[in-house]
Amino acid sequence: MKKISLVSVFILVFTAATLVAQHHPTDTWGVGVQGRNGFSWDKFESFGGPGISFKAPKIPIFWDVSLGLKKDWLHLGVSGDYYLLDKTFVEEINLGWYLGIGAYMGFTRSGVGEDRWSFGGGVRVPIGLSWIFKEKLEVFGAWAPNIGTGGSLTFEAGVRYWL
Repeated sequence: MKKISLVSVFILVFTAATLVAQHHPTDTWGVGVQGRNGFSWDKFESFGGPGISFKAPKIPIFWDVSLGLKKDWLHLGVSGDYYLLDKTFVEEINLGWYLGIGAYMGFTRSGVGEDRWSFGGGVRVPIGLSWIFKEKLEVFGAWAPNIGTGGSLTFEAGVRYWL
């Protein structure tokens, strides 16, 4: 089942790569905040927290550094996504959607029972909506299945300002 899902995701991603069109600025910095919530596939637990989102000029990777805090629980994570498909579908209001492929890694400290650290990392496939208004402010939201150690289904939403 996992092999079929993984092959399906890669076929979808590489098929979509031929349709690339970008509506995000490429020659400026994009900096913002985002929140995320996810559901771990292997431990059946919810996690989430705030993050800082940024994109550097001329580098086609959208980055996120996140921090999750709960009682007896801490998570530090980073992810980077390359948008394979980035299309505007409502030109009048600059509303678009994107499909990307990226990587993630994170460290989690759980103090419940034994104090232990764990590591998760792998591939993620963000699929989301992006609305750039006033030419500088972007509101975005995505669903990003993560495949790898610590695999999960993540939902994220945020605001990014283009300098």
